[in-house]
Amino acid sequence: MRQPGQEHSGDRCDDLGAAFEKESPVVRGRVGGAEARLFGLADAVAHAEVGPAGHRPRTATV
Repeated sequence: MRQPGQEHSGDRCDDLGAAFEKESPVVRGRVGGAEARLFGLADAVAHAEVGPAGHRPRTATV
């Protein structure tokens, strides 16, 4: 969920995906004419929730 004031960066998504592929089983292949990756959705969600250290911007606590 995006929080107010947070901007989306595609670079951060690339970093998160690369870290996920190092830690989780990902199968690469082709679907039609496109390159695709197959992986467990639960694994991807769990990885995105914790993310690599320093990946998420720090937010101020009130």
